[in-house]
Amino acid sequence: MACGREEKPKPAKTITASKQPANATSEIDSTLLEPHTTSIEGYKIVYGYKAYNEDKYGFQNPGYMRVFKGETLVYEDSFKGEGPVMVTSQGYHNLSGQKLLFALNYGTEACDYTNTIKYYVVIDGKVQFLKAFDAITGGDGYSSISYNTIFPTDSAGKVDAILVVEQHFFHEHDQPDLFDTNYITFTGDKFSINKPTNNLAKAK
Repeated sequence: MACGREEKPKPAKTITASKQPANATSEIDSTLLEPHTTSIEGYKIVYGYKAYNEDKYGFQNPGYMRVFKGETLVYEDSFKGEGPVMVTSQGYHNLSGQKLLFALNYGTEACDYTNTIKYYVVIDGKVQFLKAFDAITGGDGYSSISYNTIFPTDSAGKVDAILVVEQHFFHEHDQPDLFDTNYITFTGDKFSINKPTNNLAKAK
């Protein structure tokens, strides 16, 4: 069940997160501060953390992503998070013409930690940020937030659109599960994002 957002939101109130910044060690720092490089369809993507110290930054360590075409920097983005970070290709999809998608993913996949994915699209050689989504399960196991991404070629896909279905799932079934759908629709070299409801915010 994912909290989609332009800026990273706070987890829903039903999730009891007991995060306490862990002590950062030199071993952790040196590992997470190493720059990573991924090549996707002629683009070189360099990413990692500028600094990593959970005593100082908690779970908001400053990170970066830089996209190069040849030796030229064509796009740059930043994030604040913790844990492993990676960039993965989502491949080409027919979104009003063939468009390349890739994703930046960071965070520890464990209870009380938020795992975040940020989607990007390449249109006419230009990289553009689409939207970010979060997933988390509370340490008490009461509820989880997650998301499911549906591309046009998937069985439930829509023409020229990416659907991202968010869910707030209550493991004890004492509340009805909540769902939201994000429509990222492409028309030529433009895209729009529509979220008809904000059901996840209804959780108390």
